[in-house]
Amino acid sequence: MKLLLDTHAILWFWFDNPKLSANAKSLIEDLSNDVLVSWASPWEVAIKVSRKKLDIGGPFAGFFPTNMAASEFDWLPTNYEHL
Repeated sequence: MKLLLDTHAILWFWFDNPKLSANAKSLIEDLSNDVLVSWASPWEVAIKVSRKKLDIGGPFAGFFPTNMAASEFDWLPTNYEHL
């Protein structure tokens, strides 16, 4: 199954936030599922971090690449036509 995570789900998963349902967490952790992340998510997080509306526990630089690699999520393929 392909899962496209929204920004909240990504952050809740990475920070083990109880707002993420047990069912959603189980689906994300299921290695048979393809977990995708839109390029809009780091953009959204960058804006919130820069406006001091979100604390990710450190600098924004490296946050997504590090967590994407650790969780083995994939970027949603996007091109100009999708806009």
